[in-house]
Amino acid sequence: MSDEDQTLKLPQDALAIILARFDRLEGRLDSMEGRLDSIEVTVDKRLKETRPIWESVNARLENMEPRVENTEKRVENMEPRLENVEIDLDKVKAIAHDLRADLREFRRQLKELLPQLQ
Repeated sequence: MSDEDQTLKLPQDALAIILARFDRLEGRLDSMEGRLDSIEVTVDKRLKETRPIWESVNARLENMEPRVENTEKRVENMEPRLENVEIDLDKVKAIAHDLRADLREFRRQLKELLPQLQ
């Protein structure tokens, strides 16, 4: 490498072109920074608007959790009782079946006896 300054080999207007491009880049960065600041303001504003809503939702959810747990416990307590109801219903069905059979037999016997009673 030589000690010569490489920029001396550039055409005379090249430095001006490079500096102009840097100026344009800086301008674009400034514009982007301004737009980003605007977006940040909008986001902060929206967060402030929605924060009470979310706080309310969170409070309601916290209140619902114990209620859901209570409902789950009640359902768990009902399950054995429902099993007992099913067992009792099966017994009632069996009794009803037996009663129907007895009623059929009674009707058959009654039909046999009616002619004799008349």
